[in-house]
Amino acid sequence: MEAILITASWIAAKRAFSKQELGNWLWETWRFVKQILPLLLAGVFIAGVARGLIPGNWIASIAGKNTVGANFIGVLFGVFMYFPTLVEVPVAQTFLSLGMHRGPLLAYLLADPELSFQSILITNTVIGKKKTAVYVLLVTIFSTISGLLFGWFIS
Repeated sequence: MEAILITASWIAAKRAFSKQELGNWLWETWRFVKQILPLLLAGVFIAGVARGLIPGNWIASIAGKNTVGANFIGVLFGVFMYFPTLVEVPVAQTFLSLGMHRGPLLAYLLADPELSFQSILITNTVIGKKKTAVYVLLVTIFSTISGLLFGWFIS
């Protein structure tokens, strides 16, 4: 199926773009692959190492149940442990295999890109301390609630 889609994309691109534009497109695609692939490989490696180092009963005791506290801890983990988007998938799989409930995992996945420590600092310089505090509070509350509701529906 993928081969058919790639072939159809290539045929459509050949008809719609000049040879120079196709060359630029392929060059940018290759540049993007070179940027992303090392991050993905490093993330998978780190997730594998973490799987061996972190005791499963530790994760299960902290976030193994769908509680408000477990979802809040998932959000806090997302704030301090920012992972690029492609790395979140192997990290999430690692947490699931260590006994994390899917509700707190969703809370983490929702909060991670929005509330990284770096993004909070940058947001603070742009909109000020009070608005940043309200933003962080609202994202924290809604991510926690979303994880809790999701956990209730899948349990």
